[in-house]
Amino acid sequence: MGYMQRRHELDLLRALMVLGLVFFHTARVFDILPFSIKNGQQSIGMTAFVLFCSLWGMPLLFLIAGFSSRFSLGRRSWSGYLLERTQRLLVPLLFGLLVVVPPQGYCTYLARTGAHLSYWEFYPRFFAVHFEPAFPGFLEAREPVGGFELAHLWFLYYLFLFSVLLLPLFLLLQQQERGRRMVARLTGAAERPGLLFLPGLWLALIEATLGTQMEGGWNICVYLLVFLYGYLLALDARLEQALERRGGRGLVLALLSSLTVLGGYALCLRTNIDPASSHAWPALLLRFIKGWSCWFWLVAILGLGRRLSRALGPALASAGGPQEASPPRPSSRAAALILRVIRYTSPAILPIYVLHQTVIVVIAFHVVRWEAGVPAKFLVTSVSSLVITLLLYELAVRHLPPMRFLFGMKPRCARS
Repeated sequence: MGYMQRRHELDLLRALMVLGLVFFHTARVFDILPFSIKNGQQSIGMTAFVLFCSLWGMPLLFLIAGFSSRFSLGRRSWSGYLLERTQRLLVPLLFGLLVVVPPQGYCTYLARTGAHLSYWEFYPRFFAVHFEPAFPGFLEAREPVGGFELAHLWFLYYLFLFSVLLLPLFLLLQQQERGRRMVARLTGAAERPGLLFLPGLWLALIEATLGTQMEGGWNICVYLLVFLYGYLLALDARLEQALERRGGRGLVLALLSSLTVLGGYALCLRTNIDPASSHAWPALLLRFIKGWSCWFWLVAILGLGRRLSRALGPALASAGGPQEASPPRPSSRAAALILRVIRYTSPAILPIYVLHQTVIVVIAFHVVRWEAGVPAKFLVTSVSSLVITLLLYELAVRHLPPMRFLFGMKPRCARS
């Protein structure tokens, strides 16, 4: 279990996910679920889209983050890993809370209260907090509307927290003989038919018993476990080969279970049962199937992703990082195009993630007032948000060393 080569299909999946979040969070403006800015007319179609994407979206990002942690620890000491996690996650989290997130709170405050308050008058109110020792959060907003929140940056906070909490276990699995024997047993079990889907049971039990939280539509313990699963999968190539063999079956199970979950949401809403926290049997069953469905989707996406990378050529299946000086030549035009996309988007992923939701909220604050239908408003908001986010990255972040640091990017000369 030595050095792990970087996997381009994971970089591509992560890039597609973060870009897709622009459309996902735009849909939140039009669904029936709580969000900072809401359109007057709400859409069941947008709600179904949001619920469907929530089944696998953020769990997939945490799973890929587990792979990335294995990659990072494979080439760094534990202290270097913590320093890298701090620079990559904690710095953009703090900068984002100070600069990027408050405009979301300001737009929310104006939209819900109708008050006339300048941004600089509002800014101190956003940081009116009191200490609340309730893990995993420790600060509570004093302002009921537009007050302090992590917003979409909860992902960076949780990821940093998980990276620190699981580091001792990662070192045990990676460096100790007992850990290597444990991984070998897991690998042997995963190669048996059907057992690769067993980890979904733990996600199902956690979600059913502990309930759903607001962040991304899952319980925090589900994210923790999925992050650990990603690290475990990256420890042995045979586990990923098992994923590839089970990807097609996982897709069938994912589609069938997703239909069941969406039907369960409809039943809960029709009978006034809270699907997130109720212990009535429809809600418990819904969350149990939802946990299984999540794992089916993760198996399907990673398995089919590996298969696609092999079809496009060895340059995508196993290659160096996207910023290598001499990357291998791709075996097809499609692979060459994908590699160019990856080399541009990989360093941009974190800045785009930090920026995108604030851009959406600011644009939606104005668009929801238009006399237009949901499709037109969604199209205008999503496309303009994507374009403006990319322009902000290109003009205000990418070429400026201080901004690169504040958004968790490596120096332009860095290759690792």
